[in-house]
Amino acid sequence: MYEHVQDLRRHGKFCIQPNTACRLPSQIIHLEHGTCGDIDSTDLNKLAAECNRWGQFIDADYRGELLNDGDTLYEATPFMCPTCDAAMSKLSSLFQHIESDSCEQTLDEGAIGQLRRFLRSRLG
Repeated sequence: MYEHVQDLRRHGKFCIQPNTACRLPSQIIHLEHGTCGDIDSTDLNKLAAECNRWGQFIDADYRGELLNDGDTLYEATPFMCPTCDAAMSKLSSLFQHIESDSCEQTLDEGAIGQLRRFLRSRLG
C-alpha cells in the first residue's frame, strides 16, 4: 500500500492529529484494524505500553504481554481510565470512553494527553 516507510509513518501520524476531521477514537479504530498498512492494534498496544505513564492507563498485570506480543493471550481488559478506573479491552475503547460523558477525563490532559502525544511522536 505504501512505497516508503516514511509514507506509512506520515499516514499514521496524520491519523492521530488533534485537528483532523475524524474524532480520535475513530482514528485509533482505523489504525487498530490495520487499514494503515503495517500499523495495527498490536503495534498500538506495544506503543501504549512503552509510554512512560503507562501505569495510569494499563493494568500492570498485562503490561508484559502488551510489550512482548502487543496483545494479551486471553480475553482481558488491560486498559483502564486513569480517572474512574473503568477497564477496557482495546485502546480505542479507552479513547471512546474518555471522549464520552462517562467521566471527567479529557483527551488532552494528564496521562491520556501524554499517551496521545507519545503515539503521535512515535508514529511520525
